[in-house]
Amino acid sequence: MGCRYPYTLPRINAFGGTVDKIEFYKTVFSLIETRAIPNIMVCFCGIDCTHCRTFLSTINNDDEMREIVKKYYEEMGIDIEIKDIRCLGCRSDEMMSGCAGCPYMKCGKEKGLNRCDECGEYPCESMQ
Repeated sequence: MGCRYPYTLPRINAFGGTVDKIEFYKTVFSLIETRAIPNIMVCFCGIDCTHCRTFLSTINNDDEMREIVKKYYEEMGIDIEIKDIRCLGCRSDEMMSGCAGCPYMKCGKEKGLNRCDECGEYPCESMQ
């Protein structure tokens, strides 16, 4: 099930060497799934990336799942191309365009938080 829209992600320094970014996230996902490490793939708002179809279609290079995601976006009135359905979570530099301007992510990063529920103002006005 090869990707019809191949794209190359840069290599990153991890695990004592340079690895493909997708392989890095696959390894992290596997470690989370087997409970070897705590789930570090939770967005500021609380969404768990390890259950997100966009994230899973990215790390598994799964076009069938991308088709499902595309239909979901179409139902919300958003036109998106299959090649643009890729995300490695809101803590990465490879995220869905709709998530790039997330106010929760911006606020959480500014305050140095891991998640919104760590904030003394939680739940804030914008969350309600």
